[in-house]
Amino acid sequence: MTPGEPIMRKALLRAATAAAKARGQTQNTISLKAYGDSRFLGKLAAGRASIPAGKFDKAMAWFGNRSNYPNRVVPPEVADIFSHVKL
Repeated sequence: MTPGEPIMRKALLRAATAAAKARGQTQNTISLKAYGDSRFLGKLAAGRASIPAGKFDKAMAWFGNRSNYPNRVVPPEVADIFSHVKL
């Protein structure tokens, strides 16, 4: 595990939870939309997957894209993550 991975893992899982709530979708659906793998976030939460930096950047870009949310509004919980994590 790289030194920054715990920070990326926490930020990603927080963003995924907020996105699922805002979109009214399951974690598996969000995982499929952001990563192309419906099981990735579950494996990540269970500690059975690592986060390559490129994959983290791609997912966080998806989470930060207003067009992925109802009314084109990024949830405050996701916006807050972007204020604390340098991409």
